[in-house]
Amino acid sequence: MWSLVAAVAAGGLLTGVGLGKWQQKQYIKRLRRNLDSEVNSKLEGLSGEKDRAMADASERAEHLAADLSQDLMSLEEQVVADEQHAESLEQGLERHKEHVEGRETDLASRFEQLKARRETLVELKKDLEEKVNKISELREERAGATQDEIAEEWRNQLKEEAHLNAQKLSRHVEEQAKVYAENEARHLLDLAIERCGLPPEVNRLSSTVDLPEDEEVRNQVLANHSAVLHTIEELCNVHFLESGENLLYIEAADPFNREIARLSFERFLRGGIFTEAVARKVVEKTEVDLQNMARDAGRRAARILKLKDVHPELLYLVGKLLYRTSYTQNQWQHVVETAYLASLLAAGVGIDPRVAKRAGLLHDIGKILWDESESMGSHALSGAACAAQYGESPEIVHAIAAHHGDEPAVSPLDFIVAAADALSGGRPGARRETVEAYTRRCEEIMRICEGFPAIRKAYVIQGGREVRIEVEPRKVTDEEAEQMAAQISQQISEEMNFPGQIKVMVIREMRISATARGLDVLRKEYL
Repeated sequence: MWSLVAAVAAGGLLTGVGLGKWQQKQYIKRLRRNLDSEVNSKLEGLSGEKDRAMADASERAEHLAADLSQDLMSLEEQVVADEQHAESLEQGLERHKEHVEGRETDLASRFEQLKARRETLVELKKDLEEKVNKISELREERAGATQDEIAEEWRNQLKEEAHLNAQKLSRHVEEQAKVYAENEARHLLDLAIERCGLPPEVNRLSSTVDLPEDEEVRNQVLANHSAVLHTIEELCNVHFLESGENLLYIEAADPFNREIARLSFERFLRGGIFTEAVARKVVEKTEVDLQNMARDAGRRAARILKLKDVHPELLYLVGKLLYRTSYTQNQWQHVVETAYLASLLAAGVGIDPRVAKRAGLLHDIGKILWDESESMGSHALSGAACAAQYGESPEIVHAIAAHHGDEPAVSPLDFIVAAADALSGGRPGARRETVEAYTRRCEEIMRICEGFPAIRKAYVIQGGREVRIEVEPRKVTDEEAEQMAAQISQQISEEMNFPGQIKVMVIREMRISATARGLDVLRKEYL
């Protein structure tokens, strides 16, 4: 039974398998038929599209052929036109070539003509040069000089005439300028003097002190051979000289030291204790007090003139001028007055008045610098060096150095400071000197000059500030004249006591002359 069942199952299985294969084959056939039908339908569609594309392409090709035919025709027409234009250009070139060839022929003929003319001109030039040379030779032969010499003579004559005319014109212009400048200068000086307000008067300095009237006190002061006076002399670098009854004269090279000695002596007398120790203390205190007074005087001068930023040491030197005089004119008052006058003159000529005022205030500080002035030979130079050391501007420094002519004046400020200095010292009442003192100084100068040989004449001028000496030129050479000037100035410095400086000028005159077309060629004449 089981075998039957298995046989039935196997038969059923085979049947099912065979049925499945048959169904599969049938399905494949249907798929092939469907695929063939779809391929045929698509081939039919593609065939129709191909026909349509061919038709479109054929139509486009016809249109393109028509366009190309039309373009070809236009290009053929353009080529024909270009050929015609090229032919016309070729004909024009031919005509231009013929014209150029004609011009070349013409130029060649003209060149030949110019060449012939040039040769003719060269011959004429040579002939002309020969004739000019002959004329020049005849002229030189008749004139007795060559052409170059005659031209040089004419040039020299023209130069001399031009030089003389220029000299006359310059002299005329210079004279006019001098007249105008003098008038303007007088006008400015008059205005400055009229507007000048003098600074406050200062006390007159004294060179003498009175001894006590009480004989007992006087004896105490002069005890031990005047030991107290010797102490003051040593500390102040002065000398006490008897100048009459109960009067002592103080002699000192530095007026500031003389004032210290005078005040110290008066304070010493008022103290009532007459010992050397007390005298030393009094001198020390007086020196400090006087230095402070000098600094105050310098600052007061700056305040009066409204000047700022002046170095304190320069103001200290200005303040020490309060204790110095020149021919009785107080030098502090002199520099303040000079500064104010310089500012007025500067304003009149268009220069900064403050600069002129500053230079005027500092122009005499060298009078305080004894050692420097002795070494440099002038208080103007030593004052200028000091001003430069403390930072003053070059124009102010040069104005200080040039106010007495030790340096040449090169700027308007130099002339203004010198003029203001002369105005302040030369105004009526500013400086005075007794006739006896002036006469004595002149006599001493003449005595010194007469001690030298070969001196013809001697003159004392400029108020005793300059001496001019004429010597015998046959007896004194130039070198000896230089030595004489130095010796006389040295002897005056050693033997005389005078303020300021004395200029010594030795004159040895000799004239050398020559006469044109004269017998003597050169002649020396000693005067």
